[in-house]
Amino acid sequence: MTAKRKRRIGFVVLTLACMVPSLSAVIVEIREYHGKQVTCMHSGLMGVAKGCGTERFARVFTGVVRSSVEVGDTDKRLEIVPDEVFVGDSSDATTITNQACLHTDIQAGDKWLFYLYRDSKSDALVLGYDGPSKPMSDAEDDISTLRDLGHLKNTGILIGTIESLEVTEKETPTPSVNIKVVAPLANHKVVAKNVASGAQYTTYTNEKGYFKFEMPAGTYDVTMAAEYGLRQVENFRSMEGSVPVQNGECLEHDFGVRPAADFKLPTDGIISGHLGSPDGKPFTVHPWVQIVSVDSELFRNTYVDAEGNFEATGIKPGRYVVGLGIRAGTGYFSDVPTPVYYPGVRTKDQATVIELRPNEKRAHIDFQLPPEDALKPLQPAKSNR
Repeated sequence: MTAKRKRRIGFVVLTLACMVPSLSAVIVEIREYHGKQVTCMHSGLMGVAKGCGTERFARVFTGVVRSSVEVGDTDKRLEIVPDEVFVGDSSDATTITNQACLHTDIQAGDKWLFYLYRDSKSDALVLGYDGPSKPMSDAEDDISTLRDLGHLKNTGILIGTIESLEVTEKETPTPSVNIKVVAPLANHKVVAKNVASGAQYTTYTNEKGYFKFEMPAGTYDVTMAAEYGLRQVENFRSMEGSVPVQNGECLEHDFGVRPAADFKLPTDGIISGHLGSPDGKPFTVHPWVQIVSVDSELFRNTYVDAEGNFEATGIKPGRYVVGLGIRAGTGYFSDVPTPVYYPGVRTKDQATVIELRPNEKRAHIDFQLPPEDALKPLQPAKSNR
């Protein structure tokens, strides 16, 4: 594809409605398209849809654009061939979209996740520019949620994003708020607490700032951990109060945060996984997993709970191997006859090297201790003095 992509240009102003928490604000964006200024209206407060629910859409599917033709000053007519279908049938689709306000220039051959609704007057299928449709390269989390929705019975899904913002408030002549998204906030802890039972669920954002809970039906207070030196921007695309989760349904709750003075976004990552015990039973002697850098002297020891789960935070970006007994002289850890590396091999040459990027969380680093590796406490070395 040789055509140059159009990027978002212009400026964004949040209207006065943002000053009243009970109202849904509108973001007015002025853009330039084919040499003309175009006004685009975006939802401001109440959770911009990101593939969470499908109720208001006639068709939801992944597919490839067969043709893309400009019609009028701002629109395009698209012919689309569906692939994986979530709502509606699998027939080819014809739709109209406002290309001037769509976040990405859409062309023939592009692969997207499409959410199409029917216009109430013409009955035509429409791709809304402010909806959750997006290129496949950005749709991994959305597709995962759509697949999960198809199998839910006794749980619901809550998704959202955490984004770091620059917020500029103007008091005169007309009160307004300018909001600029600086970056998604990765590896940030999010907690959902059931208001009635007190049951608490915890998850972390991925590199896109995205988080997802699958929880029993109920009302939840959702909070982002405050220990990172950030504070929430009130009413930024967020639902007010507690969030009702219903079986088989999905809701979205987004957070915008402002860094404290002189605060720098962390780049450290997280490595987590599960260690299977030799006999398949809970550990009585708790091992410590070692995370060792391939390229430097950095290493980390992390505790394994009785069920075999472990998680190490604050890991610098780099390449690592994970295992038991793979780095001698690092303290009092459970002993194994010979080293065991992830994914369950004996030598470093056989080990899978984990490449941890900035702000990345690598989960499912799961491996099994062989039956002959019954654990016993490692005794401290005896002093010769």
